[in-house]
Amino acid sequence: MFKHPMDVFFLDTSKVFNEFVQKSLSEPMYKRILKNRIYQQISKNLRETHNFAAIYKLNEILSNKDYDLVILDTPPSHQVIEFFEAPVNLQKFFTKKNEKKSSSIMGWVQDKGLAVVEGLLTKITGKEFVGEVESFFSYVGKLREDIYNVSQNFIENMRSSESQLILVGSPALDKVAEARHLQEKIQEQGYSIEWCVVNRSYPNELDLSNAPSLQGGSEEEALYKYFSEQKQKSLLAIGKLSEEDYFSETKFVMMPEFVVNSESRESLIELSKQVDKNWL
Repeated sequence: MFKHPMDVFFLDTSKVFNEFVQKSLSEPMYKRILKNRIYQQISKNLRETHNFAAIYKLNEILSNKDYDLVILDTPPSHQVIEFFEAPVNLQKFFTKKNEKKSSSIMGWVQDKGLAVVEGLLTKITGKEFVGEVESFFSYVGKLREDIYNVSQNFIENMRSSESQLILVGSPALDKVAEARHLQEKIQEQGYSIEWCVVNRSYPNELDLSNAPSLQGGSEEEALYKYFSEQKQKSLLAIGKLSEEDYFSETKFVMMPEFVVNSESRESLIELSKQVDKNWL
C-alpha cells in the first residue's frame, strides 16, 4: 500500500516568500529589497504573505509531481476563507494607485491597515518613511506578474477534478451555521466542499446499542446514555447540513474518537478503515 515515504512540510513564511522574491528579481535588486524595512515586516508578519507563501510552496510541490497524494491542512474555519481569497487579495495588496504622489502612499498604508509597520512608525517618520514605502514599491512592481501567475496556478489546481476539499468539524449544532457560512463563501470563490467529516462523535468501539438494557442508574448506564445522546446530536447536526442546498452534493462521514499516532502507518490504515465504514 505505502510504496513511497511520507514527508511532512512545515511552512517557514519568511524563508519561502524570500525564495519566491529571489527567483523573481535580479540578484542586485533582491539584495536591496532585503534591506528595505517595509519588506522585512511584510515578509514575516503579514497574513496575506503567509497565505501566499503556502500557495507558492503548494504550486512548487505539485509541479514537481513527486507525490501521489498531497494533503494541505488549511487554517481553522474562521481563517480558511481568507486563505482561499489570498490570491486575489495579494494582487490588490501589491497594487497602489498613482505612485507619483506621496499622499497616495499614505492612503495606501491606511487602506491596507498595515499594523505590521506600526513598529517602524515609531522609528522612521516623514520623508524617511515615505522613502521606504516608495523604495518598497519600486521593487514589488517587478513581482506583480509572478504573483498573478502563482495565484492563477493555485486557482486552477484547486478547481481541478483531481483536487477535493474536505471539511472537518466537531459534532456540535452551533457548528452547522459556521459550516454553512464557510461553504457559501468558498463557493463564491469557485470552490466546493465535497466531503464533510464530523469528527470525535463518540468513543471508538463503544457499542451504544447496549445502553437501553442497562438498569439501576449506574455510572455505566449514565456514561452510555451520555454518549448515546451525543451521537444523536451528531446525527441531527449532519441531518441539518445535508438538507442545505450548499451541501446537496457533499458526502458525510461521522467518525468516532480514538487515539492514533499520526507518525504510524498502521494508525493511518486504521483511520482509513474507520472512514470506510462510517459513511452516512
